[in-house]
Amino acid sequence: MTVTIQRSVIIFPNFAGIERVETICQQLDPLFAKIRPHISLVFPFDSDLSTLEIGRHLTARLKTTTEFPLTLSGL
Repeated sequence: MTVTIQRSVIIFPNFAGIERVETICQQLDPLFAKIRPHISLVFPFDSDLSTLEIGRHLTARLKTTTEFPLTLSGL
């Protein structure tokens, strides 16, 4: 029997001033106590792949991906 679970791919930003984002999230995000502020790269999807298999897939695909700038304004 194949078991599928919901997965997502997220990054946890680390930058000077993250405390400001955490303060806003603590006030507005009902899941703040369960997951720290993050950016979703792939929104939830059903998968029967293991965490290891997903990790291998991402590693293979991201080998040719370079860093990218992210600018947030108006917070």
